[in-house]
Amino acid sequence: MIFCKRKAHRGRAGLCVGGLLMVVIGLSIATGAVVEPQPGHYLGSKSSGQVSDAGIYTMVFAIILGVITDISRTLAKGPLPAAGADAA
Repeated sequence: MIFCKRKAHRGRAGLCVGGLLMVVIGLSIATGAVVEPQPGHYLGSKSSGQVSDAGIYTMVFAIILGVITDISRTLAKGPLPAAGADAA
């Protein structure tokens, strides 16, 4: 799989950081710390809530992608030994 390469960790970390930035920007607009001249012009959304939601969805996607990648790596290594196989 393409996501099982060495650079998969950087891609997932980038997705998490990007999602976190979207949440922070959405919250800063909602609290009034950042004033956007035209609502939705820079963020592509109509409200700060939509930006925060998109950031959370991005972080959840990155976590799910990481879990799938770890499962595929484990399956690529081969079957796990039986629980009592080394005791015999």
